[in-house]
Amino acid sequence: MTGIYTAADLRTYSLDQLYGLYRRFERDLIESTGGSPERRIALANLENVSHAICLRYAFHNHLRRGSNRNFKPGF
Repeated sequence: MTGIYTAADLRTYSLDQLYGLYRRFERDLIESTGGSPERRIALANLENVSHAICLRYAFHNHLRRGSNRNFKPGF
């Protein structure tokens, strides 16, 4: 059983690593039983990884548009 990955933990992961973690936590969710601590951890990790992926895309799209504002992916 793994712990919950926080936003601070996920900040250093590449997009490929985030997708790998997402697939891993999907499998953990499928293999868990309803209401178990493992299921709650898998759900929390899926939510946190999804959020990190969305922020990463938002940050890259923002850079692609060439905005002058100081936007950094924050958690």
